[in-house]
Amino acid sequence: MHPPIEIQSTDSEARISLAIQASDRGQIQSNRLAAKTYKVDRTTLKWRREGITSRRDSTLNNFKTHA
Repeated sequence: MHPPIEIQSTDSEARISLAIQASDRGQIQSNRLAAKTYKVDRTTLKWRREGITSRRDSTLNNFKTHA
């Protein structure tokens, strides 16, 4: 049985944060190695470092509100 998607995404976000922290502290020399070590997508890690939020978190801002 697979864990719920929300738990999987939370785990993934935690691993992304850890990879960024390790890279910032100089514990890991490159984004590529950080992505491999923490088992996260290299492109996702790059985007997060550039400040681009996840699609899941940014979709709420795309809904139009009516007055």
